[in-house]
Amino acid sequence: MIKVKVDRIREADLPILSILLNAAWGSLLRHDLPVLRARFASGQLFVVARDHPTPAERHHLKHAHRLIVHESALIPLGILETIDLQTSGDPCHISRTYHSMTENGRWRTSRPDSDTLILVDLTVAESRRSEGIAGQLLRGGLLVRPPNLIHAMTYSPARPEVVAWHEHHGATSTGFRINGARPGHDPPDVIVMRYPSRAPSDTDTGN
Repeated sequence: MIKVKVDRIREADLPILSILLNAAWGSLLRHDLPVLRARFASGQLFVVARDHPTPAERHHLKHAHRLIVHESALIPLGILETIDLQTSGDPCHISRTYHSMTENGRWRTSRPDSDTLILVDLTVAESRRSEGIAGQLLRGGLLVRPPNLIHAMTYSPARPEVVAWHEHHGATSTGFRINGARPGHDPPDVIVMRYPSRAPSDTDTGN
């Protein structure tokens, strides 16, 4: 059973998260350990899916990355990365580029005056993409977002299948497109999707 957790990223997670994120981003953004340490020290919300590695995953980590993982370990196999913003629910206030929003991938500290959770990126190991992990990460992030973040919007690649996936999970399009938001990415443009807002009095209901 995949374990979706909202907790502090552990130092032991960083090598595998680096491999996971670099596989998704390629040369567009290198996720070395100092960058990830800064990112996860920001106080922003990160949702991690963990599971025991399969024999194939252990073999790949050992032979491709020289990383020894015990079969009883719980390793990160998916991650939802978010950042908080002050938008008043208006997507026009979302940063125009990934790099400006995330301070070149290092993230900034959480701001208490923010009212919006931005779902920046959702990454799942290629070996686990048929297991529904992405949906669990999404639901986990929306469920445990801090009470002040009454709005929730995505920073989604402008791909029809990505838009359809978010619609399947309850999002609606804002009609707002940010051209060139992810320079070098395929595609570079971003579509902003909106998840249902919640009342400011709503509270978190669990992990």
